[in-house]
Amino acid sequence: MRELTAILSKAAQWNNTHREEVRAMMVKRFGFKLEEAEMFELYEDQLIPHVNIKYWLAPP
Repeated sequence: MRELTAILSKAAQWNNTHREEVRAMMVKRFGFKLEEAEMFELYEDQLIPHVNIKYWLAPP
C-alpha cells in the first residue's frame, strides 16, 4: 500500500507541475479539443485538507 501511495503522490505532483502536457495527453486520449480540456489541481501529496473533508462529511 505504501508503494501505491508513493506512486499516486508522485503522479499528482507531476500533474500539477506539467499542466499543459497533461492537457495534451487528455486531448489525445479522449479526443477532446484542447480548449475543452480543463485541468484540475490535485492535492499536494494527495492529502486532502481537513476543511475540504469537513465539507463533504458535514450533515445536511
